[in-house]
Amino acid sequence: MNGTITNRRDRAQNTISTTRDPYFDNARGLLIILVVVGHALLLVEGELADRAVAYLYAFHMPAFIYVSGYVARNFTPTPRRCAAIIGTMIVPYLIFQGIIDVFVPLVREKPWEADLLNPQWTMWFLPALVAWRLMLPLFRQLRFPLIFAVAIAVLSPVSGSIGNEFTTGRILAFLPFFIAGAVTPARFFTIMTSVWGRLSGIITGVLMVVIVTALADHEAFTMEMLYARFSFDAMEHGTSEGIMLRAAVLVCGALGTLTVLAWTPRTTTFVTSLGRHTLYIYLLHPLVLFPMKYGSWEPEIFNGTQGNLLLIGASALLAVILGSLPVRFVTRILVEPPLGWMIKPPAPESAAGMDAGVPLDHADAGADAGADAGAGAGAVAAPTTKKSRET
Repeated sequence: MNGTITNRRDRAQNTISTTRDPYFDNARGLLIILVVVGHALLLVEGELADRAVAYLYAFHMPAFIYVSGYVARNFTPTPRRCAAIIGTMIVPYLIFQGIIDVFVPLVREKPWEADLLNPQWTMWFLPALVAWRLMLPLFRQLRFPLIFAVAIAVLSPVSGSIGNEFTTGRILAFLPFFIAGAVTPARFFTIMTSVWGRLSGIITGVLMVVIVTALADHEAFTMEMLYARFSFDAMEHGTSEGIMLRAAVLVCGALGTLTVLAWTPRTTTFVTSLGRHTLYIYLLHPLVLFPMKYGSWEPEIFNGTQGNLLLIGASALLAVILGSLPVRFVTRILVEPPLGWMIKPPAPESAAGMDAGVPLDHADAGADAGADAGAGAGAVAAPTTKKSRET
């Protein structure tokens, strides 16, 4: 009997794996490339870099969270899915947060201090993704979950306690995009990739560029509004001004997300494989950029317009390399550590309990983790410069 059950489960897994929709992998693949490019551009000087960072941060994080919400739309806290969260989000966060916590004091010649509650640089997305998934069953009980999520995102920075500690600021700020993805019907993506959907994607993209340009030129606007780490008070905004800016940022994120959805290819492409392994790219690329971020290495070759263009190409190539099979093979022990000794084997679940034809292991949980990041180590008052290097 046990062998029969196992065989049925294996057949269900194989069927699901072969029917996996490349559309969402394509979206994640494109967005993870933009993640690496955005983080690299933060570390150099140049007018192109400053403008590009503003446009990228207006939409690539919201779009990735939206896709993550859609993939997780059927999430329920079963033992198997909770085990997947531990193995693909919590443990990798502890490993890579620990690596950065160890090396940053050595590079900066400061006393060592472990701080697992204040995510370093790119590490904030993993605890945020855990929080969003655990909140999802609660939001399903609401009649208008997206309205409540938007209200939370707009009003939460009124509280002065919002900050970088356990990335509470970002969890609440980007919550609407996760909930929006979770409540989106599958037919919506067919509409968005139709001829009219793609044309509307051009319009939404132009509108986003116009709004971001206007915001970037506004004297009260700083990049911290896009990073969404701190309270209005920490960013030196009054309540009404902060609410209007936060609402504008949410609109930009929504417009940019629609553009990404409209122009993401529906068939298998060269970025499909990257979309299936975003966790590797997300966790490994800050280690490559570490000398520029935390050390004294400031490569002049990447400054200026031509240097910025060179860095964009190099960053895209870096994303491709980090998602390649050889790199995954070498780093698997860190990104996907064997946890059989620590986690109880969960009871088998039926194929019907899986999300969108995606197995509930790293494809379901870990692949979501390759999104934007940008939190600095310390929960300090937000700087008011146009472009913060600590994100």
